[in-house]
Amino acid sequence: MGMELCLLVLVCGAVLEVAGTTMVPVASEPSGHTVTAPVMSLGMGTGRIPAHPHSEEPIMNFTLRLLDEDSSATLEKLPVLSPGSMIHLEASVHFSPSISMKIHVDQCYTTTTEQPGHSRRVFMVVNSRGCLHGEKLGNVSVQHQKGGSVLQLSILAPTLEGEPEEGQVYVHCLLMAWGQGCATRSCFYSHTTASWHNAEDPVQSTPCHCCDTGCPAADTLRGDMAGFPGEGTLHWETVGPVLVQKEKVPWYKAPCQTVKRLLLAGLALVGSAVLVVAVLGGLLGLALTTWGLGRPRRGQRPPRQRCPFQAELQSVVGALVLREREKQSKMGPEPLPHQ
Repeated sequence: MGMELCLLVLVCGAVLEVAGTTMVPVASEPSGHTVTAPVMSLGMGTGRIPAHPHSEEPIMNFTLRLLDEDSSATLEKLPVLSPGSMIHLEASVHFSPSISMKIHVDQCYTTTTEQPGHSRRVFMVVNSRGCLHGEKLGNVSVQHQKGGSVLQLSILAPTLEGEPEEGQVYVHCLLMAWGQGCATRSCFYSHTTASWHNAEDPVQSTPCHCCDTGCPAADTLRGDMAGFPGEGTLHWETVGPVLVQKEKVPWYKAPCQTVKRLLLAGLALVGSAVLVVAVLGGLLGLALTTWGLGRPRRGQRPPRQRCPFQAELQSVVGALVLREREKQSKMGPEPLPHQ
């Protein structure tokens, strides 16, 4: 009887434990990842949103995906784009339970490899903390709703020079989520007005005035207290690849480009040869000059060494000449002969 009572107590405890466990929904977005924010205890929140019971874990899901030409559906096959065509992107964030938030694209760029650090070429799309490049930008639209936020943009496919017929391009973005009360930047440059505009509210474009000089970090725009767990945290997303065809050259320009490349290669070769000849000539001239200074000049005999008996002979001859002159001076001048 005691054994049966113990088994009954154990079974009841297991049932109660399972019944008290709350299943957390997990977002299943193939092109993004799910972030589970820290659990908030019972009580009042930060002032922007109410706090959640500890049984609910807020889940934030960031997504970056490629869209088709009308920016309505996700591409199912690997797209092949020509130079100058548009790449349609959609960055979004969803929060569970539903909270009013907005997506912020801090930085975006394209590379030729899936790993950003392994690519030799980088094409910047969004920089300066939320300022989208005017030359690389097409259309921009921002949609905010309770529980999520979506930003769609269309960018020009990069021009791949020196690549094969087709090259793979990956898009990398740093995404953040902010509360509705935070001032964020989703700025684009309008060539029509030659100024920066805010995609969220074109009338309120003051936060975009710093795009030409450099904007401060986005975390300086918020207050001391976060509106929800994970607010302002950077999340890395990558999408791709996209096949971009190499720019085709017209048939009448291809021979000209070939001749131009040959001329440039020939000029480089000739210039290198001239430089080598000049250096060798300078070294040869310096060597000949040094060797010539060390040799005696032609026609110039080296000084003879004087023997000891030659010095004595010269002294004796000098003494005889001096004695002969003294004798002639004593005898006087010779008389002239009579005619």
